[in-house]
Amino acid sequence: MLLFLPNVTFKHITEDQLRKSEKKFRSYVEKAPIGIIVVDLEGNHLETNPIFCSMTGYSSEELSKMSVNELVFEEDVAKNKEMITSMKIYGNAKGVLRFLIKNGEKKYVDIKAVKIEKEKILAFMTDITKKMQDERALINLKTATENSIDGIAILDKNQNYIFLNEAHAKIYGYDSYEELLGKSWETLYREKELQDFENRIMPEFERNGFWKGESMGKKKDGSLFPQEISLIALKAGGLICIVRNISEKNKILKDLKESFANAKMNYELFIETLVKVVELRDPYTSGHQERVAALLHDIGKIYIPSEILNKSTKLTRLEFEMIKEHSQNGYKLLKELRFELPVADYILQHHERNDGSGYPNGLKGDKIYFGSKIIAVVDVVEAISSHRLYRPALGIEAAFEEIKKNSGILYNEEIVEACLELFNNGFEFISKW
Repeated sequence: MLLFLPNVTFKHITEDQLRKSEKKFRSYVEKAPIGIIVVDLEGNHLETNPIFCSMTGYSSEELSKMSVNELVFEEDVAKNKEMITSMKIYGNAKGVLRFLIKNGEKKYVDIKAVKIEKEKILAFMTDITKKMQDERALINLKTATENSIDGIAILDKNQNYIFLNEAHAKIYGYDSYEELLGKSWETLYREKELQDFENRIMPEFERNGFWKGESMGKKKDGSLFPQEISLIALKAGGLICIVRNISEKNKILKDLKESFANAKMNYELFIETLVKVVELRDPYTSGHQERVAALLHDIGKIYIPSEILNKSTKLTRLEFEMIKEHSQNGYKLLKELRFELPVADYILQHHERNDGSGYPNGLKGDKIYFGSKIIAVVDVVEAISSHRLYRPALGIEAAFEEIKKNSGILYNEEIVEACLELFNNGFEFISKW
């Protein structure tokens, strides 16, 4: 019996046309913006495109001698085996694996794979490391605020709530933070306070990027209460708001004492999250603050435009003056916070020099905090020995030469000697981020 299919045309494909189609397909693969590889069922590389080579740091020749399994992070080996099993049974698989690339870094890779021949697998690889890091920073921020008795919220550039913890909602008499999400902060104030914000508070906040003070808040039921507010500007135009009900100070002090143990446990996580806010805007100094062992010393850079922080050419005089303001900005941002040591002053003075040639106040000798002198030496050593967008790393020996040459002039002699001894005993800069 003959089966007739209307409007269907069968076209013979010549070998030459097949070769051209294959050539065109390979051209697409070469130019693809994601990693594409072909492997056998054991994971051995058969073909790879330039993007995948760039993602892993290995050349195509090096990869041809490797199995993709050799790239998988040790803790993800079991997950990788599950994907291979899925491939053998169903002919396709997908998932996220961590790869340990050539330079020793860890990358998150989103994988979608399909069997194209009996013994071959075509896999599409997308580097999602940045996305995972951003999500982790947000998760850390949420974790750090979950147990806080202070209300913490993030508002977008239109001053609407996009994040808040349960404490923030409860301070204003709401049962859940979800009741305030997407709403304007103006919901929480009377007309009198709104006028005060417009005429007094917001102008100062916009000038300095920071404001702290007291105001009257309005609960869901309309009742009023005195509150302490801290506002911190965000680059995108939004802000972080930290609020505390100060009508029951004795109760708050008691609660603070009881929660001190938990707050101490969350302290390091909070500091790391705060540092990430700066480093996500300035990836070329990512980890710098941690390696210097002074996590907040460059926090003032949050006020400096990203295009200046990431500029690959020489800074103009005006741009350099803006960079120099970061120590003062950091001091202003943290001076009201209580630490066991004068951290804000350390930040303010970490670019001062023994001979008075530093900034912002040209302090000399004993007028400079010893903690600031320590940061100054380590800051210089790390900066010179590390890569920057505007220049490659100059190496640790160049850093040593700088501090030895200016020991007793720019830098404290005792600290320089201790620094050199530390490195001679095997110390190295290591970052966990």
